[in-house]
Amino acid sequence: MKRDLQINYGVLDDIIGELRTYKCALEKMDDSLDKVSTFVQTNEGKSVEAWDQNISDFKKLR
Repeated sequence: MKRDLQINYGVLDDIIGELRTYKCALEKMDDSLDKVSTFVQTNEGKSVEAWDQNISDFKKLR
């Protein structure tokens, strides 16, 4: 069975643009988490430990 494949390059370009935006946002979020992590390391308390754990968990997912 032969099928014709129609590719809409405009849609593909839009998807590529959105993926680049998403990647950039993830990189900025990672940088922000590093800054928060640095701040957290200079403080103490249960909430600070929870923040540190959340940051560690997030980085493991990436």
